[in-house]
Amino acid sequence: MSLTSRLILLVFIFFPLFTVSAQISIPKKFTTASTGNDVDDCAIWVNPSDPEKSLVFVNDKGPAVEYGGLYAYTLDGTLLQKTLFHRPQNPDIRYSVVFGDDTIDVLVCVDRESGNNTYNKIRIFKINPSYAETLDGVLTEITTSDGILTGQNEAYGHGLYLRPSDGALFSIVAGCSQTDFTQIRLESDGAGKVKGTIVRKWGGSDIKGDLCEGICCDDELGYIYISDENYQILKYYADPDKNENTLISAFAKDDGIVADREGINIYRCDDNNGYILLSNQGKNEIIVYDRVTNEFIGSVIPDGMMDCDGLDVTAIPLGSQFPHGMAAFHLGTASGSQFGFYDWSDIASGLNLSTPCDAKRPGSGNSAITKRHKCTKIAGKRPVLQFDNQGIHLKNASFPDLSITISIFNVQGKKIHSQHISNQINGEAIITVPCHIVHSGIYMVKCNAGNNTLFTGMLTIE
Repeated sequence: MSLTSRLILLVFIFFPLFTVSAQISIPKKFTTASTGNDVDDCAIWVNPSDPEKSLVFVNDKGPAVEYGGLYAYTLDGTLLQKTLFHRPQNPDIRYSVVFGDDTIDVLVCVDRESGNNTYNKIRIFKINPSYAETLDGVLTEITTSDGILTGQNEAYGHGLYLRPSDGALFSIVAGCSQTDFTQIRLESDGAGKVKGTIVRKWGGSDIKGDLCEGICCDDELGYIYISDENYQILKYYADPDKNENTLISAFAKDDGIVADREGINIYRCDDNNGYILLSNQGKNEIIVYDRVTNEFIGSVIPDGMMDCDGLDVTAIPLGSQFPHGMAAFHLGTASGSQFGFYDWSDIASGLNLSTPCDAKRPGSGNSAITKRHKCTKIAGKRPVLQFDNQGIHLKNASFPDLSITISIFNVQGKKIHSQHISNQINGEAIITVPCHIVHSGIYMVKCNAGNNTLFTGMLTIE
């Protein structure tokens, strides 16, 4: 072999050929201030009256009790408020959740501590949508005084599932080892607080590693996605009443991922299409998958990312800075424990994704439900009940000039929703009904002023 041949051989031995896929960089719109502590996950909340006043909640795990808590940031990264408590992990949000007579937006997280039932619990907070006008706190805790145990020796991962069929809310919790996942139903305790009951344990044998933190649920399609950090994303059915605990599939096993597989969440379109986003911590990039098929689409490198962890994303337009939704990505401890806020349009453009879907805020109505109505006569009058994507309208009701309460009951006579109305226009009042509360069926609608019943009507929804 000639000297030239030997040199060529050495080059191929020490420098093997490989290919590098194109990497798309996306600019950052805003950055939160550095906390200096252990910040690593977030949840986006969309303001129902003014999307530009939406908030991003970020967890801080300490290092000590007096430093832990949830931070509320405005969309330009300004710190609005701190809610201090021990060691919050994996906040998640759902809209228009019914607990007793209340319909509220909630933030739920786990308070993590190994083997310590004082802290190793689920914490539930009501989100105050009028914080800017009332100057009240953004979060109010509504967890029952007894607390809600996670069923884990140390809660490590957490996500929420809101069942579309009846609006039931569940927490899914993963532990710090190859233990079964737990699913906990969250419901009213009858005294204005929320209690929890473990309804399912499953999946421990499917875990290849020892840490599962990132958890998100596709409420509409009925799936749970759990990040087995060093190996894969696990996919299960979300409804515990389905009695099906078998692993459906696992993906994100390769796709250029360098462990860990950390934050995971869904860009949800109203037509049930969309994208799953996963943080690839070892390469400081975000992997994008198809929501329906779970097929790999591509990856983006967010500007400023140094050690990515948790993330959240929304398809709801949030004003001029985020006209087609936004993503919030953890930038890493090396960056000072900050989060960056990114315009979805830049992600979509970089990966040549389809036109953004501009989703509606959950609980804002369901135009897919058609209506048919009939009403009882009250004192010779015939009020009219109508249902559309705004809610239930009561027309021609001749309401007195005072505050009224409108309540909705199912056919079993159980009150499923109640709302106070302080003003009416030309004899018409509108009650906004979350879309998961009313389905096809017959409902009774009652209108009260104090203890006096002004109107009772039947509403049939097809």
